[in-house]
Amino acid sequence: MATSAPPRPPAPATPPTDPLEALIEEARRRQRRRQLTIAALLLAVGVAAAVYFGAIRNGGSTQSSSSAGPQRLCVTNLSGWQSRVVSNHGSPPALLLTNFNFGRTDYLYGHTDPKLRWPRGGILVSIANWTTAATKAMEPQYRPTAALRLSASDFASFEGVHDLGQEHARVNGQLIEVWVQARPTNAATIAAANRELANVQVCG
Repeated sequence: MATSAPPRPPAPATPPTDPLEALIEEARRRQRRRQLTIAALLLAVGVAAAVYFGAIRNGGSTQSSSSAGPQRLCVTNLSGWQSRVVSNHGSPPALLLTNFNFGRTDYLYGHTDPKLRWPRGGILVSIANWTTAATKAMEPQYRPTAALRLSASDFASFEGVHDLGQEHARVNGQLIEVWVQARPTNAATIAAANRELANVQVCG
């Protein structure tokens, strides 16, 4: 005996769409699209800024003649001499040498320290490594040399210091600025400073 399936109930009628609700839903969709667009723009701006400032930092580091940074300066002190390495904020790292006492380093590495008591024959030497601080315009003044040495003609008044000897040298690819101060400044003190400078070398 054949049986037939019961008739399916009629599908519920789709309620008529309320025009106001349709407008609200469309507004929501547009708002979501705007939010996604804004987020994408912010992400793109962030990536561009990171690339830009990264390029600036890299460009600044290659401004000098060596991207490897300043190498360490070493010295084997002669009898009666002492040395110290300083790295003040805003100044290149420097090796200081003296045959009496060091001045306060924030006073031009001690050269202008008013509290420094100078004995007769006292010598103060500062050797700053400008390898990563010198601009391209400054580089030509650093002359290639195998050893650091000053002569009487290198001494003149500078930054309030009477008779400050200065030398700008390029040693093993490093840009070195030497200041020598002595009291008095004469052939004997200049020769003594040069004997100590002869022991200074770039040691990596």
